[in-house]
Amino acid sequence: MVVFDFDGTLFRGDLGYEWLRWLLRQSPARLALLLLLLPAWAPLFLRRRWVQHGVRACFLIATLGRSTVSPADFLRHCGAAMRARLFPEALNVLAAERAAGHRVVIATGEHPPLVEDLLAELPGGCPPVLGSTVVPTRWGLDLRHHLQGRRKLDALEAAGYGRRCLRCYTDSATDAALIRASAEAVIVNVAVARRPALAARVACAKTALRWVD
Repeated sequence: MVVFDFDGTLFRGDLGYEWLRWLLRQSPARLALLLLLLPAWAPLFLRRRWVQHGVRACFLIATLGRSTVSPADFLRHCGAAMRARLFPEALNVLAAERAAGHRVVIATGEHPPLVEDLLAELPGGCPPVLGSTVVPTRWGLDLRHHLQGRRKLDALEAAGYGRRCLRCYTDSATDAALIRASAEAVIVNVAVARRPALAARVACAKTALRWVD
């Protein structure tokens, strides 16, 4: 099994952030409410382990009063711009892994339909995507079970893929658990000056690290 992260690995930036920003631009009232409440939530964005709670709160406001929201609407308006931010080299590597007969899975903090729609035109279609779940509530949509860190391994196991990888591709130390579960980890788009610190955070004698600019 070969596992790819999405944001920063296959896509330049954060696709979920772009979707959230677009949702808020469609509703000035929701945007105003978010800005009003933002000072109370700002501390959630100061520490990495709290960021998911801040994003979850913002997404709830962006979907306030809605029981469903379609990524297809966002991609109809912004799809060309978002596809232009996919890394061609990374997509070529993904295609090569598939051509080699490896089972390829994307494990990401994004909502799976968002990634699936964006990558639908890949040769062979989009690989299986494991990601965060969106659940309707009485207020709006709740971004639950944010898929990051060790949760990626849990999701892979729950989906029947197991917890060991031939290779993983990522740009972040938040994937330390995934890196340690791989025979080889390809770390992409990390500045040379940051590599020693990242390597120290994810160090595992059983994993070979390969750096790609």
